[in-house]
Amino acid sequence: MGKQHKRILLLLNFYYPRLHRGIMDYARTHQWDIETPYPRYLEESARNWRGDAIITDMDYYLPQLRKRGVRIAVPAETLAEKADCTVCSDEEKIGSIAADYFLHKGFSHFAFCSGTARGKAFQEKLRRHGYSAIPIAGTYPYMTEKRLRNRMELLKKLPRPCAIFCENDRESGHVVNLALDAGLRVPEDLSVLGVGNDDLLCNSSAISLSSVETRLYERGLRLAEALDRVFQGQESGTILKLDPTQKIIERKSTGFYAIEHPLLREMIQYLTRHAATPIQIADLAEEFHLSVSAVYRTFMSHLGISPKKLLLDARMDIARRLLLDTDDKISAIAEEAGFPTAASFFETFHKIHTCTPQEWRKGNR
Repeated sequence: MGKQHKRILLLLNFYYPRLHRGIMDYARTHQWDIETPYPRYLEESARNWRGDAIITDMDYYLPQLRKRGVRIAVPAETLAEKADCTVCSDEEKIGSIAADYFLHKGFSHFAFCSGTARGKAFQEKLRRHGYSAIPIAGTYPYMTEKRLRNRMELLKKLPRPCAIFCENDRESGHVVNLALDAGLRVPEDLSVLGVGNDDLLCNSSAISLSSVETRLYERGLRLAEALDRVFQGQESGTILKLDPTQKIIERKSTGFYAIEHPLLREMIQYLTRHAATPIQIADLAEEFHLSVSAVYRTFMSHLGISPKKLLLDARMDIARRLLLDTDDKISAIAEEAGFPTAASFFETFHKIHTCTPQEWRKGNR
């Protein structure tokens, strides 16, 4: 029954490559026709749709469509009450992960550009640690000149270094561009983090963008699966929240530790800069004329983690980025990320993610 021919309107307000791919992969194996209208005809397409279902993140004529018997699947909890099925991210966990990430990097000044549950969770997590965050109004490239200047002045007035959490990767890209136009340094003055890990957006910005990984491919796949169960009469009105991966895909926009200890900051920068090489902690100690035990004491007392753990995290960040952004073989990625052997990379990756690098790549691209 799940293999019956279905016509589905895919109506999303932005192109999310991995979300779309998850939906399309399911559609291909279940004889679904997926129609995607031109951007200028989004509202008209929704109003006149006569197919079996619509997958959308926009509130276009949803009550009317349901009355006509059109099934509705949405990837956002805000539309759940109008849909037959919903598969979305756990917004609170995303905000909490972002706060933990910046706290781990030693920041004490924070701002956020998010009016949703993500931003509220970010604020709440910081509050529990004794910090507050400055709200920033949303930005977009077609703002008036006056508003753009006002946003730039606001960014200039933020205490530095400041960690900024943005609602999504589009927003973080806009903030980075405004900061650069205002003569600010990213990430040294402002460290900017987005959500979604959209490869196109994150790597096309002037400063590559760090982002919370939200399993967009799996969300698309699971959303299509849920819609198929609706077709079969197995469920209706369900909401599935996918946990984020607990990982930040780190790129240049957050490549900075706000540590007051100048020597430790230099050591961190040295380690992260050389993470893709066969560097060992003994090499770090020699570079800074310290004993290995002194290096460990400095990291543990001021940062709370060992230099070995920081080096491993930096190598894993490189590996995850390569898995997402390239088609390189796993053995090549292991070498490029600084792991001594492919076997050691495989073992470390599986211990952290409970899956192989190949499986992680397939589920997150």
